[in-house]
Amino acid sequence: MCSINKLRMEASTALELAVAEAKTYVQNAQVVGADETSFSQGNAERAIRPAVIWRRTSFGSQSLAGSTFVQRTLTVVTTLKSQRRNILEFMTASVSATRKRQPTPSLVPLVPAAD
Repeated sequence: MCSINKLRMEASTALELAVAEAKTYVQNAQVVGADETSFSQGNAERAIRPAVIWRRTSFGSQSLAGSTFVQRTLTVVTTLKSQRRNILEFMTASVSATRKRQPTPSLVPLVPAAD
């Protein structure tokens, strides 16, 4: 039987690689002009609202491991929502792949190859 802490650590480890890959992707992406994106201040505030509400209602976390888990989970959930991808499928596939020592799914959006 798995304890909650063990499952949390497995999930955090599973999401670590996906978050790191997405961070590298964003850091290496070409800069887009302001007119090329529809992301406004209102959209940004709506994106972080669930994290702010969680922090206020849960009184934050009590450890570095807990903070890391929350940071990775909220990053993944926000990214998947913006990509209109299934959160439960991604999380399940990530933990399953980690347990099998296989590569975890990617958060990087799939872009069709240019012909």
